[in-house]
Amino acid sequence: MNPSQNSSYFSCNPLFLAFFLYISIFPLKRNTKGTEYTIDQDPDSLIISFSYLNINSSWKLVVCLQDCVKIYSENGQSLLGHIALNVSLVKRKEAEKRGIIHYFASSTKVLSNLKEFITVCSTLAEITFIEENKGSFNSSTVSLGNFMGLPTNLAFSSADNYVIIGNHEGKAFVFLIKDIKKLEFVKEIDINTKKTPITALEVLQRRKTESSDNENLLITGDFLGKVKIFGLKNFEIMMEINSHARLITSLDVKIGPFMEILTGSEDSFLNYWKIEEEDKGLKASLKVSFRIADQLIVGAKYMKNSMESVVSIYDSNEITVLKYEKS
Repeated sequence: MNPSQNSSYFSCNPLFLAFFLYISIFPLKRNTKGTEYTIDQDPDSLIISFSYLNINSSWKLVVCLQDCVKIYSENGQSLLGHIALNVSLVKRKEAEKRGIIHYFASSTKVLSNLKEFITVCSTLAEITFIEENKGSFNSSTVSLGNFMGLPTNLAFSSADNYVIIGNHEGKAFVFLIKDIKKLEFVKEIDINTKKTPITALEVLQRRKTESSDNENLLITGDFLGKVKIFGLKNFEIMMEINSHARLITSLDVKIGPFMEILTGSEDSFLNYWKIEEEDKGLKASLKVSFRIADQLIVGAKYMKNSMESVVSIYDSNEITVLKYEKS
């Protein structure tokens, strides 16, 4: 497995962290009941990616396999749902010529009906919306068309009703969610990565104030080690940060007294960036930089409502917890 792919095998919520060893889960807080737990999988069913998602105020562990999605309770001990990913044999064979079919999951709220969905995007350029209804799960799949190339990641801006998908050539595609059976193409954004993949993608929902109707921000990490910030009203670039010497494998965002971006990279550094608003635009300052010597960082996440972060290392089953004091 390539180190840059490994971030799909690392996810956490406020209480639990899951990482790829047949998906091992252990508590992040001392007062959390339970011990490390391993989810058993069919050896013939390849794990593609997984993610903790908060759906309808309840955390779930969503596991994408080669031909289905499995939804577990946050501690991994209860299988809540199983959704088959029906892909035609012809389409599957065409995709497998370019490599393994990859799936990655996120969550969104469709504003037209205020329902929340588990959302799975694949390198087949399809999005599957999964809705929970009284303990059961229903799905609907939408094709994104053939013009957007090979998807690499996705993010949502719930306030704008946008789904945003990055691709292998450094472009991001913005779609408006009309409903779960219809997406309307809005904008193609060239992230200018010299035809290299977008490796990380997040949306930061900004707080609206009495004096400002702040637009939400699209934040990207790329193969060149750069972080770029775009506004989601005019889709223009607002800031570029030279964050790393090698590709960015992970990116997370947090908003508190100020906006903060966490980036991890194959260059072994973990960087915390403070983003402040000024009259002329945004200003970035490096708050803290950690180095885990001679290691490739492949996963980095904020622990919610905490000053701590969790980090995973390539070819290692160890998880590092980092904490810094706010200044």
